[in-house]
Amino acid sequence: MDRAYHGWQWMFIAEAIPTVIVGFVFFFFVTDRPHQAHWLNDDERSWLATTLDEERKLIEGKRKVSLWQSFYEPKVLILTLNYFGIVTASLGLLLFLPQMVKQLGLTTMEVGWVSMIPYLFGALSMVTWGWISDRIGERRWNLFAACIVAAVGLAFAGMTIGTPWAVVGMTLATIGLYGTKGPFWTLPSMILTGSAAASGIAWINGLGNLGGFFGPTAVGWIKTLTGSYESGLYLLAGLAVMSAVTTLWLNFERPVTQPGQELAGVPAE
Repeated sequence: MDRAYHGWQWMFIAEAIPTVIVGFVFFFFVTDRPHQAHWLNDDERSWLATTLDEERKLIEGKRKVSLWQSFYEPKVLILTLNYFGIVTASLGLLLFLPQMVKQLGLTTMEVGWVSMIPYLFGALSMVTWGWISDRIGERRWNLFAACIVAAVGLAFAGMTIGTPWAVVGMTLATIGLYGTKGPFWTLPSMILTGSAAASGIAWINGLGNLGGFFGPTAVGWIKTLTGSYESGLYLLAGLAVMSAVTTLWLNFERPVTQPGQELAGVPAE
């Protein structure tokens, strides 16, 4: 029996096809070890493998965290809480942003175009903030600043909801939320190596992404209860502040290398 798909259904199909294709490409072409990276020459593969091994030894020289310890290591738990706040705020905003924009009296097409604005700035922020963090060689305070920017943007959006200024606030929020990604994901590899890095990063990612359920659920429930997104945005701002505060509890020392030597990150083994 023939069945005509609605426009929104075709949109999901169009979005899914490239994702599936890229998934297969990565499965067959992305490697697990530097020596398997065919796109590097012999000298580059040797340098990368040596640098990663030296960094692993420097980190384990301070304290080696085992696979099982990675599940209850205090700094890992703090990172998990930090990431939970970031994800909850990010997805709580993401799922309801078009409906908030719709309150401006725009058409469906106009809502789509305006909803692009915050995430265009967010994508730019993710690259730029990561570049700045690399340039100054600092992670924790960059993460703190990004969380504060997100909190300010969410609070401003709540104060101005229903007006064009709310889009400015949501744009500022996405700048901060996407700006956290680069600095944040460098932190686990400063304390975890080998199999502990694999389990610890998975633990942080798994528990943190529970925010993908709690954020939209909380905002939707508050909207139903109050008839407005204002209080929901304030809640998300509070979670961004929580992430900023947990950043202050972290005190990672980057392993010291020889002058001019650059660290490449710690792989899971």
